[in-house]
Amino acid sequence: MNSSNIGQTLIKLSKDSQFKHPSDRPIRHGYMAAVIKIANVISKSKDNKDEVVTYIKTLGDDWKEFVDGEFKRSNETNNRSLGG
Repeated sequence: MNSSNIGQTLIKLSKDSQFKHPSDRPIRHGYMAAVIKIANVISKSKDNKDEVVTYIKTLGDDWKEFVDGEFKRSNETNNRSLGG
């Protein structure tokens, strides 16, 4: 995980998760679904693997910001029931 820089890449991509359409309407980048899916795998793996916990600790506050921000909002939106 250290050599891939996956954590830093996910954090970087999540900071620019939308672009502004010429009509001034913000549109979410298509790759954000993959970012969130990979982050979910990493988050679930930390329960079973000490090396993942160690890696997450090296990411520091940036990872915590990502988890508490974009990651949490995306998962809440994706887990919402359709149609009420």
